[in-house]
Amino acid sequence: MKYVKLYSPGNVERARYVQIAVAAVAIAVCVFVMVSTVLGVQRVQRTESALDKAVFQCRTLSRAAEKLQEQAASQAFLSRGGVESFALQLSRWSRDSGVDVESLSPEGAPAAMDIKVGETKLGIWNAHKVRINGRGNFVQVMSVLNRLRNPHMPVQLDSVLVQAVDSGISGIVSFNVICTVYEKKIESS
Repeated sequence: MKYVKLYSPGNVERARYVQIAVAAVAIAVCVFVMVSTVLGVQRVQRTESALDKAVFQCRTLSRAAEKLQEQAASQAFLSRGGVESFALQLSRWSRDSGVDVESLSPEGAPAAMDIKVGETKLGIWNAHKVRINGRGNFVQVMSVLNRLRNPHMPVQLDSVLVQAVDSGISGIVSFNVICTVYEKKIESS
């Protein structure tokens, strides 16, 4: 029986090759794990960035939807018409334009009218004549008068009188407007 020595130059050489192979496999596994980790971190960062953008867009859309709901609610209120809603809208316009509306006063009793557009009957509406007096510089007054051209509510512009108050640098003008404000007549049951 022949005994093989464990400590021999051949065994040492083989052990060295095994150690090199094991080290190479360990290095390959470490490199694979590091590359996978780096790629995973990059994917997580891209996902976080996409989520941040989605959250920002969601907030933007939410604010836009809220504004549209407010606008729709105010349009529904304005579409019924009436002197009160017209006065509210006029006060917003004058505040936005910097015009001083001195008075808004109904003239006479409302008249009931059957309104028809083309062949479509819209029902019975009350028609109120309203006089508006105010003042401001020419550009401000024209801004308010332009809004009366398309008020997004049932209002008809009947007459406009614009007069210069001060011909100086400020260019202050006064205006006197007569409108017909329509209000949907609620039928009693």
